[in-house]
Amino acid sequence: MGKVAKIERSFYRILKTGASREDAAVESGFPLAALETWLERGSRGLEPYASFARNVCRIESSYKNGLISNVRKAAAGDESKGHKPNWGAAGWLLERRFGDEYARVDEEKVTEMMMKRINQLRDGVVNVLLRYVPDESKEAAADALEEVFLSE
Repeated sequence: MGKVAKIERSFYRILKTGASREDAAVESGFPLAALETWLERGSRGLEPYASFARNVCRIESSYKNGLISNVRKAAAGDESKGHKPNWGAAGWLLERRFGDEYARVDEEKVTEMMMKRINQLRDGVVNVLLRYVPDESKEAAADALEEVFLSE
Protein backbone atom coordinates (compact mmCIF):
# COMPACT_ATOMS: atom_id res chain seq x y z
CA MET A 1 0.00 0.00 0.00
CA GLY A 2 1.37 3.40 -0.99
CA LYS A 3 1.87 6.40 1.26
CA VAL A 4 -1.21 8.25 -0.04
CA ALA A 5 -3.42 5.18 0.50
CA LYS A 6 -2.12 4.83 4.08
CA ILE A 7 -2.84 8.48 4.82
CA GLU A 8 -6.30 8.16 3.28
CA ARG A 9 -7.10 5.07 5.39
CA SER A 10 -5.82 6.81 8.51
CA PHE A 11 -7.95 9.85 7.66
CA TYR A 12 -11.08 7.66 7.33
CA ARG A 13 -10.31 5.85 10.60
CA ILE A 14 -9.97 9.13 12.52
CA LEU A 15 -13.04 10.63 10.82
CA LYS A 16 -15.07 7.61 12.01
CA THR A 17 -14.39 8.66 15.62
CA GLY A 18 -16.32 11.88 15.05
CA ALA A 19 -13.35 14.15 14.44
CA SER A 20 -13.87 17.09 12.12
CA ARG A 21 -12.50 16.81 8.60
CA GLU A 22 -9.77 19.28 9.48
CA ASP A 23 -8.73 17.45 12.67
CA ALA A 24 -8.74 14.09 10.89
CA ALA A 25 -6.55 15.58 8.16
CA VAL A 26 -4.06 17.08 10.60
CA GLU A 27 -3.81 13.91 12.68
CA SER A 28 -3.47 11.61 9.67
CA GLY A 29 -0.92 13.78 7.90
CA PHE A 30 -3.33 14.71 5.09
CA PRO A 31 -2.42 18.27 4.05
CA LEU A 32 -5.40 20.59 4.53
CA ALA A 33 -4.92 22.17 1.11
CA ALA A 34 -4.98 18.71 -0.47
CA LEU A 35 -8.15 17.81 1.46
CA GLU A 36 -9.90 20.92 0.15
CA THR A 37 -8.69 20.20 -3.39
CA TRP A 38 -9.82 16.55 -3.25
CA LEU A 39 -13.27 17.52 -1.94
CA GLU A 40 -13.66 20.28 -4.52
CA ARG A 41 -12.67 17.95 -7.36
CA GLY A 42 -14.95 15.29 -5.92
CA SER A 43 -17.87 17.73 -5.96
CA ARG A 44 -17.30 18.04 -9.71
CA GLY A 45 -17.49 14.26 -10.13
CA LEU A 46 -13.82 13.73 -10.96
CA GLU A 47 -12.50 10.30 -9.94
CA PRO A 48 -10.92 9.17 -7.68
CA TYR A 49 -11.87 12.32 -5.77
CA ALA A 50 -15.61 11.75 -6.16
CA SER A 51 -15.26 8.35 -4.45
CA PHE A 52 -13.25 9.98 -1.69
CA ALA A 53 -15.88 12.71 -1.18
CA ARG A 54 -18.67 10.09 -1.10
CA ASN A 55 -16.73 8.08 1.50
CA VAL A 56 -16.28 11.18 3.66
CA CYS A 57 -20.00 11.97 3.49
CA ARG A 58 -20.91 8.34 4.18
CA ILE A 59 -18.63 8.17 7.24
CA GLU A 60 -19.96 11.47 8.63
CA SER A 61 -23.55 10.41 8.04
CA SER A 62 -22.97 7.05 9.71
CA TYR A 63 -21.40 8.71 12.75
CA LYS A 64 -24.23 11.24 13.00
CA ASN A 65 -26.87 8.51 12.71
CA GLY A 66 -25.14 6.53 15.46
CA LEU A 67 -25.30 9.52 17.78
CA ILE A 68 -28.95 10.11 16.95
CA SER A 69 -29.61 6.44 17.70
CA ASN A 70 -27.92 6.83 21.10
CA VAL A 71 -30.05 9.87 21.92
CA ARG A 72 -33.20 8.01 20.85
CA LYS A 73 -32.24 5.03 23.03
CA ALA A 74 -31.69 7.35 26.00
CA ALA A 75 -35.04 9.02 25.31
CA ALA A 76 -36.83 5.65 25.20
CA GLY A 77 -34.97 4.16 28.18
CA ASP A 78 -34.57 0.47 28.87
CA GLU A 79 -36.71 -0.65 31.81
CA SER A 80 -35.10 -4.11 31.75
CA LYS A 81 -31.77 -2.47 32.67
CA GLY A 82 -33.31 0.03 35.07
CA HIS A 83 -32.92 2.95 32.66
CA LYS A 84 -35.99 5.16 32.72
CA PRO A 85 -36.99 7.14 29.64
CA ASN A 86 -35.12 10.43 29.49
CA TRP A 87 -37.42 13.21 28.32
CA GLY A 88 -34.40 15.56 28.20
CA ALA A 89 -32.81 13.46 25.47
CA ALA A 90 -36.06 13.50 23.52
CA GLY A 91 -36.39 17.27 23.98
CA TRP A 92 -32.82 17.82 22.88
CA LEU A 93 -33.41 15.83 19.72
CA LEU A 94 -36.64 17.72 18.99
CA GLU A 95 -34.86 21.07 19.44
CA ARG A 96 -32.13 20.13 17.00
CA ARG A 97 -34.08 18.13 14.43
CA PHE A 98 -37.24 20.25 14.35
CA GLY A 99 -35.83 23.59 15.45
CA ASP A 100 -38.48 25.69 13.71
CA GLU A 101 -41.09 24.13 15.95
CA TYR A 102 -39.22 23.18 19.13
CA ALA A 103 -36.04 25.26 19.48
CA ARG A 104 -35.76 27.63 22.38
CA VAL A 105 -36.38 31.25 21.51
CA ASP A 106 -33.73 33.80 22.39
CA GLU A 107 -35.97 36.54 23.80
CA GLU A 108 -33.29 39.21 23.50
CA LYS A 109 -32.76 38.42 19.83
CA VAL A 110 -36.50 38.41 19.14
CA THR A 111 -36.93 41.74 20.97
CA GLU A 112 -34.02 43.22 19.02
CA MET A 113 -35.50 42.04 15.71
CA MET A 114 -38.95 43.34 16.64
CA MET A 115 -37.59 46.75 17.65
CA LYS A 116 -35.64 47.00 14.40
CA ARG A 117 -38.79 46.22 12.41
CA ILE A 118 -40.92 48.61 14.50
CA ASN A 119 -38.39 51.39 13.87
CA GLN A 120 -38.43 50.65 10.13
CA LEU A 121 -42.23 50.82 10.10
CA ARG A 122 -42.23 54.02 12.16
CA ASP A 123 -39.78 55.68 9.76
CA GLY A 124 -41.88 54.56 6.81
CA VAL A 125 -45.07 55.95 8.34
CA VAL A 126 -43.39 59.26 9.16
CA ASN A 127 -42.02 59.58 5.62
CA VAL A 128 -45.44 58.89 4.09
CA LEU A 129 -47.22 61.31 6.40
CA LEU A 130 -44.68 64.08 5.85
CA ARG A 131 -45.13 63.81 2.08
CA TYR A 132 -48.66 65.12 2.49
CA VAL A 133 -47.89 67.91 4.94
CA PRO A 134 -47.28 71.38 3.48
CA ASP A 135 -43.65 72.50 3.68
CA GLU A 136 -44.35 75.25 6.21
CA SER A 137 -45.92 72.67 8.61
CA LYS A 138 -43.40 69.84 8.24
CA GLU A 139 -41.25 70.77 11.25
CA ALA A 140 -44.24 71.00 13.58
CA ALA A 141 -45.69 67.73 12.18
CA ALA A 142 -42.35 65.96 12.62
CA ASP A 143 -42.12 67.20 16.22
CA ALA A 144 -45.67 66.01 16.92
CA LEU A 145 -44.97 62.58 15.40
CA GLU A 146 -41.75 62.27 17.40
CA GLU A 147 -43.64 63.08 20.57
CA VAL A 148 -46.20 60.36 19.76
CA PHE A 149 -43.56 57.74 19.03
CA LEU A 150 -41.41 58.59 22.03
CA SER A 151 -44.24 58.70 24.58
CA GLU A 152 -44.83 55.61 26.69
